[in-house]
Amino acid sequence: MFRPLALASLVAGLGACAAILGDFEVVADTTDGGASDGGADTGAPEDGGADAGPQPEPLDVAVTLHATCATLRYPTERRTYCWGAQLPKNPEYLGVNGNAAPIGPGFYAPQAPNGSPLGVERLFGTGTGNWFIAAGGESQGLNEAFTWGSNASSQSGQGRDATEAPNVLPNRLKRGETTLRIAGARAGGGPRHGCIVEDGKLYCWGQNDFCQASGGALETCTKTPIDPPILSPAEVLHTPGSALTYVAVAAGDAHTCALAQVTGTNEAGVYCFGKNEARQSGRQGVTTPIANPQEVEGVPRALPDRMEIAAGDNHTCAIVDRNKLHCWGANDAKQSSPDAQQLDVLATEVPGIAPDGAELSMLRLGGNATCVVTTPPNAPSRIQCFGGGALGRLGGVGVAEVEGLMDIKALAISSLHGCAIARTAESATHGVYCWGDNVPRGVDPASEEGSFATPRRVLFPSTTQGPAAPAPRSQP
Repeated sequence: MFRPLALASLVAGLGACAAILGDFEVVADTTDGGASDGGADTGAPEDGGADAGPQPEPLDVAVTLHATCATLRYPTERRTYCWGAQLPKNPEYLGVNGNAAPIGPGFYAPQAPNGSPLGVERLFGTGTGNWFIAAGGESQGLNEAFTWGSNASSQSGQGRDATEAPNVLPNRLKRGETTLRIAGARAGGGPRHGCIVEDGKLYCWGQNDFCQASGGALETCTKTPIDPPILSPAEVLHTPGSALTYVAVAAGDAHTCALAQVTGTNEAGVYCFGKNEARQSGRQGVTTPIANPQEVEGVPRALPDRMEIAAGDNHTCAIVDRNKLHCWGANDAKQSSPDAQQLDVLATEVPGIAPDGAELSMLRLGGNATCVVTTPPNAPSRIQCFGGGALGRLGGVGVAEVEGLMDIKALAISSLHGCAIARTAESATHGVYCWGDNVPRGVDPASEEGSFATPRRVLFPSTTQGPAAPAPRSQP
């Protein structure tokens, strides 16, 4: 459930309920008088956990359109669990073989190429697509780039086009024979292409029908018939005469935006290329694709470590100086400017998003929703969202706070649902909470309910259990 700010009006929370599934449990609100018999929802997520035994420390969470993955710290190892897509259909969404044995129904561990569990250090979901990027390896402590999931648009970067069967298990992302590596927030994927930053250079792959993966000459990526997709990571060309050092990247449906530091300066700017029909690449009066990375007018430069970039299907946002949020592109669901009436907008600051000296972080965009974490002085951080909010998904009319979650450690947003590593007022420990549309069961794989406005905690196998141990059961 969301708490409205200003004039926001949102879908009411659902009645409390609970579901137990195999080795993990997804719990709805039953705290502080929340009725378990279909009574009014209090809006406060249940912290749960006592009946599940000691819980692992959640480290990261990522989402795609039809799946969710989380990385957790157990006493002697990290484990990554994924859920959502239903086997035997689309096992690649979860990074497992179609006949993989579940740890619990609908609950799987992506495998490294040698068959062992993939040791994930960092997860990157493609919120509007069906594939993951991860930093990890066959042992802990590595930051090699891996991808798994759909390859319907040749977006996996594994040298396979869409006519070939996808690599079901995670595979290394290579440029030639060299495996690329990920450090920090330096990877981004959309539904049809992906990008990664390594050593200040930007590499992209996948569909290039709007120049979103090449940064090359306009005539080479908009000709008829279009060139085939770029099957493996290729370096994006700078605008002639420019000297840029890339530090972060985000990919939309058919556009790419990156933070890049201009050589000889301490500051970074936002540079975009690709489709611009909704001004998602930030250019005024240009409806043809932007072939080379161009700096977005209206977004101030700032120190790189005080900026973030994120992209939805057809809109883009950037945090500037940790206290300002600028958005541009499509605005048909108020995803770029909650107060504007235009269907698309140029880069403009979103007012009121960081009041009273609050800092902004963890900027995440779904297809037509925008979410960001705000941290007021001397108060725990919260999640605020605006944009697409039908059926209690992510945002709503105006800016809305995700009710009950605080002290946010990680945030992930797809076109259908959101997940966060957070705690509640009733709990001193953090857990993984998810909310939104549940059609692909990325929120609650045990439920056929269509949508959950109330965040629901996922309870994993306890730290005293092995990965395939039976799940604890809640008391009746």
